Amino acid sequence: MIALVGIIVFIVLYERPIDVQKEEPRLYIAHSGETLGEAIKRDTDNDGVPDWEEKLLNLDPNNPRTLQTGEDDAIVAERLREERRIEVKLSELTTDSDIVNETDTLTRDLYVAVASLSQEGELNQTVTDNFTALTSAHLATIGTIDPFSKEELTIIENTQSNNESYFLAYSEIISSYKPTVHPVAIMNKLEEEETAEVLRQLETPLTEHRKLLQDLLALSVPEDASIYHLSVVNSLRNVITSIENMQYYFNDPIRAMSGTFSYYDHMADFGNAVEVMYNEYYQKELL
Repeated sequence: MIALVGIIVFIVLYERPIDVQKEEPRLYIAHSGETLGEAIKRDTDNDGVPDWEEKLLNLDPNNPRTLQTGEDDAIVAERLREERRIEVKLSELTTDSDIVNETDTLTRDLYVAVASLSQEGELNQTVTDNFTALTSAHLATIGTIDPFSKEELTIIENTQSNNESYFLAYSEIISSYKPTVHPVAIMNKLEEEETAEVLRQLETPLTEHRKLLQDLLALSVPEDASIYHLSVVNSLRNVITSIENMQYYFNDPIRAMSGTFSYYDHMADFGNAVEVMYNEYYQKELL
């Protein structure tokens, strides 16, 4: 997929909604440039057992005869599958304490789903599509944190003077934000150049978004503006979480992928929150 160069533009004083032109993220599950389907099918040693299953069965994905007995891994894998065929449970594969990241979790769940449905003869395209949809929904929730509450804001009296001062300061903060680096463009670049140096480039958009959030949280907010202000800062916080998740590219690729694909949804929520602030609060309270 050819990625489109994208920019994020904040329109000064809200002449029109935030405009986000996408740089399409590539559906890579691992940092080897594979798609999800390719990663599931990958069989490095060509022994007929996919790499992800060999890892779960404690077999070597780089050796077609892992055991010292010299048995083919395909035969060993079939025997191990049979031993687990009576009852497939998560506890038989790994305990919660063994799960160190989202990639491990997804691999485990994938094994359970495929093994269970294959045994029952119910693994078809519809089931696969449903599993994919549920997985996508789960990816969107990875790394999310509790939203800010009204108690965490500095609330001031709802007077005309306070409203005007607040919105002027708020507008200056939003309009002065000019992102310099597109995080999804960095992720796409990582697929071509897998280096820590490229990954560190995420620090720039992360710092910019954190600075924006810090400035917004430092404002004294009139009572009537609080609900709109919370919507803005919480949606921005989710944008930051998406970029933070991208930083797990090497250690937890599933989490990084979730950050890449949730980024635009959170940016859209942020843009909508800014627009609502203008339409529902500014026009009604100050015009």
